[in-house]
Amino acid sequence: MRLSYTDPSRKNSIATFLKEWESSDDLISVNTSGSTGPPKTIHIKKEHMLMSAKKTLAYLQIADASTLHLGLSTKTIAGKMMLVRALVNDAHLIVSEVSANTLVKINEPIHFSAMVPLQLENYLQSQIIKPIETIIVGGAPINRQLEQEAAKSISRIYHTFGMTETISHVALRRLSIESTNHYHALPGIHFSCNQSNELIISFPEISEMPIETRDIVELLNPSTFDWIGRSDNCINSGGMKFFPESIEHRVGQVIPHPYFISSIPDKKLGQVIVLLVESNDSLQLFKADFSEILGKFELPKYFQTIKEFIKTANGKINRTLTLEKTSANAWRKIL
Repeated sequence: MRLSYTDPSRKNSIATFLKEWESSDDLISVNTSGSTGPPKTIHIKKEHMLMSAKKTLAYLQIADASTLHLGLSTKTIAGKMMLVRALVNDAHLIVSEVSANTLVKINEPIHFSAMVPLQLENYLQSQIIKPIETIIVGGAPINRQLEQEAAKSISRIYHTFGMTETISHVALRRLSIESTNHYHALPGIHFSCNQSNELIISFPEISEMPIETRDIVELLNPSTFDWIGRSDNCINSGGMKFFPESIEHRVGQVIPHPYFISSIPDKKLGQVIVLLVESNDSLQLFKADFSEILGKFELPKYFQTIKEFIKTANGKINRTLTLEKTSANAWRKIL
């Protein structure tokens, strides 16, 4: 592997990982994101990371000695795995700053990169002369507007599904004009569901026991599913169940700021759907704004703007703590 840096300040963190990787210890320490519970440190076998890297490179048909790009933090499993993929590939790895505009100083062709949705959005809006051949995007759901923009790109772009415990992604969904909502398993991985339609991952190469998740899916076959949302976030309003992620996927067409869907207690319905928007602006929202993208009962009843969402160490929105930050008197009705 050959390294080059557009952000020299990252040299120490990269060197730290490589030293850990080259040590005699068989394990690598990784922190979980903390988006659905307290962050914790888990230990992953290096041989499993190598196996995962080989699966991804083979599935995406990334040729040996390609040019790869790392714009993710090596504190996360996603960043660590890009380094491992570069080692397996004998790649030229360009390490850039961990920011929304991570590609700003790169002028040479890139064969493969991993991004978070905000980085992908900036890439698609940029005027990069030499587009990236293949991109995987993960870390958070993407809204419909970004998905539609990705589908127009000449880059091959895939949305990932996975977690720290599965050593990055276990399934990919191609974002293209002809694409569906289907996530397809990497080779050797199979899926099933429990009675609550929560996904169960069978990945015998890294775990003898099935890996249980809190992800609600529609299972199409043992290697394909449509993702619906997290059971942790399910909203029960008037006896009807709603998944915030499904609503959020469409709301991006209306809200030009970071946002998320949540709920607050209601005496009559138990819970009502609400919208939180990260903004300093004074917003006014109307039901008509959402009429073509949301069903009658999916429409948020109230909204509130917050100057800054609370994030986890990995940069994901901490829904619980952000909701606790709201003021009971600051909810405004969507007219």
